[in-house]
Amino acid sequence: EGSGAGQLYVAPETARLLQHWRHHDFSGQRPFFCQVEAAETAIWLTEVAANSQAGKGILEHLKNANNEANPDLLRLALKLATGAGKTTVMAMLIAFVAVMALAKIIVPKNT
Repeated sequence: EGSGAGQLYVAPETARLLQHWRHHDFSGQRPFFCQVEAAETAIWLTEVAANSQAGKGILEHLKNANNEANPDLLRLALKLATGAGKTTVMAMLIAFVAVMALAKIIVPKNT
């Protein structure tokens, strides 16, 4: 959800996940900034990009680059440094997809 100029709007379920990852009082290690940023990037590509002209251009560029490399399988990759917590990011993305599927907002095409 957005609240002002320059805000990009996401589903309420996504907004709650993002709020949780950024502000929850975790009993253990809270997600690193780079982990939240990586998850936000994937969420932006999934949920927000198609709603803006610039986002559509980025998605088209990614689609074309993917078609050149592997035309039968659309893939995106996020690069994180060694020790940045890629497993945590994967868990965050799994949570995002699960919440969206349960809310029937998006249904994964391939699981």
